[in-house]
Amino acid sequence: MNIRASYGTPTAARIRVAVVEDEPLFRGLLQHYLSQHPRLKVVGAYADGTSALKGIVSDHPDVVTLDIELPGRMDGIQAGIALRRQASALSSCRTTPTPVSWDLSHPTKSEAGHTC
Repeated sequence: MNIRASYGTPTAARIRVAVVEDEPLFRGLLQHYLSQHPRLKVVGAYADGTSALKGIVSDHPDVVTLDIELPGRMDGIQAGIALRRQASALSSCRTTPTPVSWDLSHPTKSEAGHTC
């Protein structure tokens, strides 16, 4: 089967995406850019980790783009850990290593790349 031939077909399932980004301009650009792809559907956009956790459970995205530096009580790493704990509400999740400085308040490097 030619993957490119069926890539943009109307019958292909759209990938549901949630965007978590505190900068309004960048969040809007991400939403706009992702919405232009025929196989992607932006189902939610959030400015902080707390609102993302609430919305993602009800929006049921397949993919979450998650900024690391978020305002408020929960940064992106903490939000990612909380999402992983709520994995029963998600079909699957995958975290990947990121080039940040790790300290005791963040997950260990062994947690990066964890599949839940």
